[in-house]
Amino acid sequence: MAHHRAGERVRRPRPAKLRLDHELRDEVQAKLDLEWSPEQIAARLRTLSVI
Repeated sequence: MAHHRAGERVRRPRPAKLRLDHELRDEVQAKLDLEWSPEQIAARLRTLSVI
């Protein structure tokens, strides 16, 4: 309950990239399905200049 309330109080200045970019979200999900770590995914996206 406390976690939920804290989430309601926090306001992001802009929406998250994964929420807005469906292609990016699909790419990240595909890598997670292949059991890539979040660090591996982020490094790969940086080399592609996606993020």
